Amino acid sequence: MTVATLTLTAAADLARTARVVSTSVARAGGLDEDTVAEVRQAVGEAVARALVRQRLAGYDGDLRLVLHDDADVFVVEVHDGAPADVEDDTTRRALALAEALAARTEVLSGPQGSVLRLAWPRLDLPSNSNGLLPASS
Repeated sequence: MTVATLTLTAAADLARTARVVSTSVARAGGLDEDTVAEVRQAVGEAVARALVRQRLAGYDGDLRLVLHDDADVFVVEVHDGAPADVEDDTTRRALALAEALAARTEVLSGPQGSVLRLAWPRLDLPSNSNGLLPASS
């Protein structure tokens, strides 16, 4: 279930707002404090990556943060408006850090920009699971 969708103006303090909202929702959803700490840092890295990608692309539009809190998985999506091929060392490093913190990650790109999906399962996935993240609503 989608718990929150935030449209945030690209600004330096955006990462802090995204971290506060994400950790509040994760904590309210019953995630343990170690996982909440991972959510906080991964969301900060994902938002920083999105901001840099948009700056490199010359795009000054808003970012969107979508939080899903389902029975089996907590998902944070960071949507940006930059084309798929806009990356540099900073964005690659931020992506690597987010990937290290989240249990699963997925980068989706399309004509409207890209989405970095970060997921933390609540339960172990069955051995026959394909490991795909749930589709966004």
